[in-house]
Amino acid sequence: MPTPAAPFATHVNPFDPVAAADAGDASLLERFVWRMGHHGMSVSLRLMIVDPAYAVQQMAHARQLRDAELDGMALALFARFQRERSGLANIH
Repeated sequence: MPTPAAPFATHVNPFDPVAAADAGDASLLERFVWRMGHHGMSVSLRLMIVDPAYAVQQMAHARQLRDAELDGMALALFARFQRERSGLANIH
């Protein structure tokens, strides 16, 4: 069985497709999508990247699944989302 991140290794940062790729964030997003699939939730990696409303909705669904690892992923992705949308990520 392939690792969850293997098929998507070249995707860019999850909330700013124009920005340079950040392997840590891309890997987190890929693992999030894979883990949601284990709970029977079909999540679109592409929509997670380009549609903020969809991404936030999926993170909220993840928080309700009572999976500590998935919950941590959702919180980390949401923190990244907030930094990207606030512009704070651009000053570091």
